Amino acid sequence: MKTFLFFLGVVTLGVFVSGQAATAPGIRGTADSIQKVGDRTYQFRGHVQLEAGSLILSADEADVTTGANGSSEVDLRGNVHVTVPPGLSK
Repeated sequence: MKTFLFFLGVVTLGVFVSGQAATAPGIRGTADSIQKVGDRTYQFRGHVQLEAGSLILSADEADVTTGANGSSEVDLRGNVHVTVPPGLSK
């Protein structure tokens, strides 16, 4: 049992350390890989999770482009899920 818990802890730590995080105006995100492309676009690849206010967006890939006025445009691809909190959908 101790060996299993140790193994689980090592695997969990490895997954946590390997992820990357980034912040765009109004959006926080994590993914396996994040690259900045140009001045205003970020590419998120692998296990993407974005938080935009109280919305949670998850996908295999995402491109986030920030506008000059502080807005952000998000393109999601592959296994896309949107979590809408209670009250927001009313």
